[in-house]
Amino acid sequence: MRCLLRRAGYEPFYFDSIFERDLYFAGSVERRARELEEMFVRDDIRAIVCARGRIWSNYLLPKLNVKKVAANPKIFVGYSDLTSLLTWFTRQRQW
Repeated sequence: MRCLLRRAGYEPFYFDSIFERDLYFAGSVERRARELEEMFVRDDIRAIVCARGRIWSNYLLPKLNVKKVAANPKIFVGYSDLTSLLTWFTRQRQW
């Protein structure tokens, strides 16, 4: 995916920690929530493209700081099912 994004003129950024493992997850829920919040807060990030989602994204909901996310709206898309996060963003801040 990075090569395709680069060829389209984008400069992908990710934390190396996305390769961590915690059972079925890409690392701890706390770390993933913190890094997702940081992606929303960073000025150099214009869009967030999630490589994974599914039911595992549900675990992020109670850990996310809605004020940080809502104060920094971004394009938010993903490869896998992110319905729970998209619904949560919409309901929390009427996006």
